[in-house]
Amino acid sequence: MARKAKVPIEKTMKRVDLTLKKIGDFLKKWESVDAKPDQMVPEISRLKRFRDALAQWKRQAGSSKSEAEREKLIREFVLICETYS
Repeated sequence: MARKAKVPIEKTMKRVDLTLKKIGDFLKKWESVDAKPDQMVPEISRLKRFRDALAQWKRQAGSSKSEAEREKLIREFVLICETYS
């Protein structure tokens, strides 16, 4: 009988940490620039919403215990990524 693979929440958390750091670095650079192209403003707003969604997901994932919770969180992570891609 095949065992169900453990949901890789730890690996996903590392990716989320790296992504949040890179988004944060980019937004710092964006804020420091004087001339901001108007056409980029909607993309920056979307990037900020993505960052906020990932940060909220990370807080929830940090307290997940059961395998069912972990599986649900991975599905939510995929949905977040699809929503903002």
